[in-house]
Amino acid sequence: MWADGLYEIDGKTYFLYDWGGMACNFWYASDDGWYFFDGSGAMKKSAWLLWKGDYYYLTGSGRMAVSTVTPDGYTVGADGVWVQ
Repeated sequence: MWADGLYEIDGKTYFLYDWGGMACNFWYASDDGWYFFDGSGAMKKSAWLLWKGDYYYLTGSGRMAVSTVTPDGYTVGADGVWVQ
């Protein structure tokens, strides 16, 4: 039986519910930050995400970048949104 949480399957990370479902297009908040799972259910990593009209950068670990400059030189604020 599954417990709600993160699972690594074939090199990708997924959020699975205890009833067996998989989260898709879903933000997950953990103690160390926010993570996004795309339409396939896989955690999005090292990529920009357009979500409800705002751009967010997800690091190599999948954590949303905050209050920093991204590897491609763009600034994101404390809320993770790209500062234009």
